[in-house]
Amino acid sequence: MLRSVLFSVILLQAVAAAAADNRSSFLKKVDVGRERMIEVKTETELQGLCGVSGWIDACTRFAAYQLSASCSGSDKEWRITASARFTPYMFLLRRSAMLHEKLHVRDVRESAADYLRELEMDHFENKDLCETTAARSVLEFPQQMERFLRASDKKRH
Repeated sequence: MLRSVLFSVILLQAVAAAAADNRSSFLKKVDVGRERMIEVKTETELQGLCGVSGWIDACTRFAAYQLSASCSGSDKEWRITASARFTPYMFLLRRSAMLHEKLHVRDVRESAADYLRELEMDHFENKDLCETTAARSVLEFPQQMERFLRASDKKRH
């Protein structure tokens, strides 16, 4: 009995370590450009930049979204290889809000890494289908980034 419990614990630790390594490898494929921090002087200015009407201390917007995706394979086994990049712009009324905004950047980076993992897990029967999916993913990436930001906002607010 003790052996079976010990084996289960070791197996769970190995699975957790493999999952962490897997996410880490995809996080390396997400290039976050240098964070730009812009201090604003008034709440009205911040609301205009952030597109909100309520009271806020700061917001982060993402620019220069880019997804690169290509296909490789042979016969009936084609796969996408992808990478992503974006640049965060933090608009701050109060500098104390910067750490919170960095959490949003981290959330979006992790979501982008998860998205890359999903893209790269798919297998395609032919090159055309793979390339069509890769091209569609590139075109839809700005909408994906907006979805990642909304999910972060929901998580953090």
